[in-house]
Amino acid sequence: MRIIEHVKEILRKHVKVWTILISILLILVSYFIIINLNHNHLSFTHLMYIPIVISGSLLGSLYGLGIAVIAGLVVGPIMPRDLITGEIQFWGDWFARLLMMALVGAIAGYFGINYRKSSKRIKELELKHIESGLYNTKYLKDMTLSKNQFYTIGTLIIGNAHAICDVQGYETYYAYLRKIVDNLKNIYPNIEVVQPEIDHLWFIKISDHFDEEIKTILHIIQSSKKIGNDTLFIDYALGFTQRKHLFEKEVSKYFIQSDIAAREAKGKNLPYLTYKDVKTNRQFEYELLTDFEQALHDGEIYLVYQPKIDLKTKRPVGLEALIRWEHPIKKSIAPDQFIYAVEKTNMIHEMTQKVFEWSLMYQTRLKEHKINIPISINISTKNLYDVYFFDKVIEIFKRF
Repeated sequence: MRIIEHVKEILRKHVKVWTILISILLILVSYFIIINLNHNHLSFTHLMYIPIVISGSLLGSLYGLGIAVIAGLVVGPIMPRDLITGEIQFWGDWFARLLMMALVGAIAGYFGINYRKSSKRIKELELKHIESGLYNTKYLKDMTLSKNQFYTIGTLIIGNAHAICDVQGYETYYAYLRKIVDNLKNIYPNIEVVQPEIDHLWFIKISDHFDEEIKTILHIIQSSKKIGNDTLFIDYALGFTQRKHLFEKEVSKYFIQSDIAAREAKGKNLPYLTYKDVKTNRQFEYELLTDFEQALHDGEIYLVYQPKIDLKTKRPVGLEALIRWEHPIKKSIAPDQFIYAVEKTNMIHEMTQKVFEWSLMYQTRLKEHKINIPISINISTKNLYDVYFFDKVIEIFKRF
């Protein structure tokens, strides 16, 4: 398969040379056919028009004329004046035949050029979004990457794309996307940008300085928000990765990692993340979750109670239960680190139930000391999607 691809690449790069060589070869073949046939088969002399039409159609009128002149000089003198008698033409007839060949070459070139222009225009329309005018994912199929070259690959997600379209209008939104692309190309002329979805942009370029490129792209996204008299509010997230191009044919697969990083950044309300960051975070989260399940039952997880103060009386009017984790090795782990990870698993339900139990136990002890004060508890939205959540909470309350 690689040999076939290599041959195709050579043919694409040297299409003019191959077309001219094949045309000249056809002229010579026609010449030998003609001189070796008797006059009853001299209609074969019209084979001469084949290389003329081929070269004109593929390379244009100028090449068609050139091949026509060569054909006329080589075969013209031996072409018959009369196919039936085989009478050889005079020089005037030969010159007229030469002009005819040149005309055929020019016409073939004219129609060939117009056909290619129309085909190119149709292909461009197929490769671009009608509304934004930016390339779509079909464009990636024709993209050629350099082997063993490192590429910076990025995904931009605009979280409020539909809101911008509804409020500011689609034209304003697409003008913003085009402005981003123009600004990117002003700094990185060889960058390729594709719009796979209305709220996504993909970009890929040869890596120079990965970290600097991230900073530059971030600046472009932020500085492109002014469209006409409007300054848009853009809720965006970026994901980046760096890949070495080897043998991957589908370039779109290279954006899987940057997509993951962008979605992760969006979920964490961060401006950007690299795929390397995501992998590191996931490993850290996996280790946390592995330890957390056991820690929940080993006393490493506990609650602290933050008082709520009435500003007028300066007296406490309630408590807020806040969860903490004292890891035996990692020591104190910040709540925003492990709660986010736990919320993505079903352990959030068990953790919330434990918070209810511990809070009620603490409140019971307070009541024993004649302290009657409400305790507030934070719950996750994921708890509310659990159809058995309230039944479990009621069951816990019944025990106290």
